[in-house]
Amino acid sequence: MLIKDRHPRDGGSERFFPDDMVASPMNMFSTYIAMLLGVLISYVAYRSGTVRTLAPSPMIGGGYCALRPEFTPLFLAAYLLSIGVGELAFRGRLMYGMKVYHLQLLVSVIVTFVYSSITEDPTAFVVSPVAGLMGYETFSSNKPITSLLGSLGLFSLSVVVCKVFI
Repeated sequence: MLIKDRHPRDGGSERFFPDDMVASPMNMFSTYIAMLLGVLISYVAYRSGTVRTLAPSPMIGGGYCALRPEFTPLFLAAYLLSIGVGELAFRGRLMYGMKVYHLQLLVSVIVTFVYSSITEDPTAFVVSPVAGLMGYETFSSNKPITSLLGSLGLFSLSVVVCKVFI
């Protein structure tokens, strides 16, 4: 939604200010609760040796997708595509290590660029590398299927927790 200060020809400007992205106490609280739950679950899973999650990326992505549900399919597509591209690059012996990490970040930014450009939502552009980070965590895990399911589970939990409080 665009909120107009004044008409542009009168020296005013149109600025982007989405109503549902306002930092209301309830939005902040739900995101905070989702982040705490996700970090706690991630730590327990790490200690049990089940899954490795290095960053709170599923919770960040889930929190944003709870506020912008239309971004969810694109975010998940960027996540899965970054895993696939990383695997292809690694298996094809084209690259490994941090090169794969940066390739996966680039893939997720490119995939989500169109959405953030069309909606003029600057937050979508900031969140866009998170899918690539999730992809690299899954790709570099010793148990990639478990890591994939764990990341999707934490993502879903974050969406649900944020939706409950919004």
